[in-house]
Amino acid sequence: ELEAELSALGARVRIAACDVADRAALADLLASVPAGAPLTGVVHTAGVAAANAFLDALAQHRRARGLAATSLGWGLWAQATSLSGHLSEADQKRMARGGMIGLSVDEGMELFDLSLQAPEAALVPFKLDLTGLKDQARTGSVPALLRGLVSVGRRSAQGAGAGADSLLKRRTGR
Repeated sequence: ELEAELSALGARVRIAACDVADRAALADLLASVPAGAPLTGVVHTAGVAAANAFLDALAQHRRARGLAATSLGWGLWAQATSLSGHLSEADQKRMARGGMIGLSVDEGMELFDLSLQAPEAALVPFKLDLTGLKDQARTGSVPALLRGLVSVGRRSAQGAGAGADSLLKRRTGR
């Protein structure tokens, strides 16, 4: 389906599966690329392979030399995948409370397109519910990585004093 869509848009497409950890298999695949139709793009779609860390570093290395490369560490997708299909409804609700919402296919494709224009070599496209994060900020439970995205605002000294007075009244009975 993807091949047909890309071909209809004028691209020459060849889809090949290859274990990039198998050096010989990768060399054979690259050698099979015809000289008249050079390789101009690669989309590596491993979900949990050690290759991901290498590809993040490779993208940064290439960008530092003025070459094209983008590495994406995708967040949660709304559509069940082989990586997320095991998540229960309770798991998904827990993640939503933490601010993580699944991307729709359209949102993911839009982020993919935008990422190719971004100056950064490695990006993590995902969807956040900032309201949920603000709720967590009020209780001090926002994950450290996300704390800079939301703030609760400052409590006034008057508001803090009222709480202290109330505590004093409860403790002393006055």
